[in-house]
Amino acid sequence: MTDVPDGGLHDLVRAIGKLGVHDHLCLIYETQEEQFSAVIPFMKIGLERGEKCVYVVDDNTAAMVINGMKGAGIDVESAVESGKLVIVSKQEAYLKQEYFDPDWMIGFLKRATDEAKAAGFSALRVTGEMTWVLSGDPGAERLMEYEAKLNYFFPENDALAICQYNRNRFPPEIIKHVIATHPLVICGGVVCSNFYYVPPDDFLGEKQPGKEIERLLANIINREKVEEELRRHQERLEELVKERTAELMRMNERFSLATSAARLGVWDWDLQKNELLWDDWMYELYGIKREDFAGAYEAWLKGVHPDDRARSDEISKLARLGEREYDTEFRVVWPDGTVHYLKAYGQVVRDADGRPLRMTGINFDITERKRAEEALNRLNEELEQRVRERTKELERRNYELEQMNKAFVGRELKMVELKDRIKELEKKYEERTI
Repeated sequence: MTDVPDGGLHDLVRAIGKLGVHDHLCLIYETQEEQFSAVIPFMKIGLERGEKCVYVVDDNTAAMVINGMKGAGIDVESAVESGKLVIVSKQEAYLKQEYFDPDWMIGFLKRATDEAKAAGFSALRVTGEMTWVLSGDPGAERLMEYEAKLNYFFPENDALAICQYNRNRFPPEIIKHVIATHPLVICGGVVCSNFYYVPPDDFLGEKQPGKEIERLLANIINREKVEEELRRHQERLEELVKERTAELMRMNERFSLATSAARLGVWDWDLQKNELLWDDWMYELYGIKREDFAGAYEAWLKGVHPDDRARSDEISKLARLGEREYDTEFRVVWPDGTVHYLKAYGQVVRDADGRPLRMTGINFDITERKRAEEALNRLNEELEQRVRERTKELERRNYELEQMNKAFVGRELKMVELKDRIKELEKKYEERTI
C-alpha cells in the first residue's frame, strides 16, 4: 500500500464527499499521509455540512491532528469553541469507564447522536484511531464484537464513522476481522464496497460452516454480477466511441465541404492519463513537423498565440475535467512568425455512469475566412469612418446655412424696420408742411 497520489487524492475526497449518514467504514493505512488524506477531508466535509464532528486520537497526538486540520484550511479554534468539533482521547471515549464495554460505548454514541440533533446539528460524524486497543486495557479483547454491533447502530441513527487501523501495528488476524465487520473499506486511496463484509448476525453468531459457505457463494455470485455489469458497460462504452468516431467522420465530411477542402486535423485527449494525441494534419495546422516536438501537448502550448493563451488554458482545464463540450476559435503562431486561425470542436466521451473518459475532436484552418472577415471588417470600419466624416461635414454646412439664414433674416427685418421709419418721417414732414 502506498501514499495517495495527487490525482487519486482528488478522487478520494470526492468519494468521501459522497458518503452519507448511516455509513460505517474502516480505513486501513500505513503512513500518516495516507491516514490524514482520508480522515481530515472526512472531518472537513462534516463541518461544512453542519454535523457534529468527533475525532478520537491515539496513534497521533491531538496537536498532530490539529495541525493536519489547519493545513487543510479548517478553522479548528472556531470549530472547537462553537462545539462543532471535539477532539478527545481514548479515556474520554472508549475507556470512559476505565474499561471497554461495547454495549456501553454504543449507548454513548446513541446519546451523543441525540444530543447533537437536539443542538441543531444534522448528524454525528465520528472517526477514531483504534490503536488504543493495543495497550491491553480491560475489555479491549471485545473490539470485534463492538465493530460488528455498530452495524446494528448506524442504520438506525443519524451518524456515520470511519474506524482507523494502522496496518503496521495490527496483526493480520485483526485486520481480517476489521475487513469482515465494515461494509465499506478505504485503502490505497480508494473507497471500496466490501465483498467480504459479514453481517452482524453471522459474525456474532456461531461459526456454522453452512452459513460461511452460503456467504462465500453469495459473494462469488455478486462479484460475477458486478463484473458482468462492468463488461456490459465496457461494451456500451466501445459502442459510444464507435458512434462518436462515426459522428466525427461525418463532421469531417461536412466541414470539408463547408470549408472547400480546408485542412482538417483530428485529436484525442485521454482525460484519465491527460495525454493529448494528434494526427499528422494537426501538426500541419501548427506549421511544424511531428519530429520537432516531443508530444502534441508541448506543440499546442508553444503554438497558441500569446493573446489567446489564457482562454486556451481555461479550455484545456475544462477539457481535462471533462466538464463540457466546446466549440471555439483561436490563433496559432507558426515558427515563421505568421499567424493562422483554427476552429476547434470537441466532445466528451463518458462511460455508462456519466464519468468523463476522453475528449475527441477536430481542428481545421479558417485563416482565409478570418482574413476575409478582417478585410470586410476593415472595409466596414472605413465606410463607417467616411459616414462619420460626411456627417460632420453635413452638420458643419448645415450650421453655416443656419447662420447665413439668420443673417439674411436679420437684414430683412432691419430693412422692414428702416422702411417703416422712413414712412414715419415722411408723414411727420408732411404734417409740418401743412
